[in-house]
Amino acid sequence: MIYVMMTLLSFTFVSCTKENGNGSNDNTGIEYRLNNDITNGIEFDSGHGWGVLVMRSSNNLGFLDVNFSNFEIASVGSVSSLSKIKNIPETGWVCEIAAHPGKGYVIRYNEVYEGNTGEFHYCRLYVEDWIKSTSGGIVGAVIWYEDNWK
Repeated sequence: MIYVMMTLLSFTFVSCTKENGNGSNDNTGIEYRLNNDITNGIEFDSGHGWGVLVMRSSNNLGFLDVNFSNFEIASVGSVSSLSKIKNIPETGWVCEIAAHPGKGYVIRYNEVYEGNTGEFHYCRLYVEDWIKSTSGGIVGAVIWYEDNWK
């Protein structure tokens, strides 16, 4: 009886493992389902202001920038998971960028207030897959992110 219970329990743990599309399981950040109608977003606090990462209907990632903060995003290209994003891009920083499954991005933001500019904070972000409606249209994306990464 104990053998049967242990077998069922181990099957339960194995079947609940979250894997990304290529079969790896090394997304160590926070999973978030971002709608492409800007009704939800990921909030970043720079200490003297905040911004919200949203997905627009064009499936672009951009920011609702509030309170004297500076937010930019750059692509690192194709990666298999969040943990594969290792470096901060030197160029390519923009305020809005097209989201694509299987691509990695780095977000940077700094404190900008009363003429002072603080050091950059970095977040890495991985777009795992699209969220599709029952009719097949794209309504958002499954993303993984890690704030205060570097």
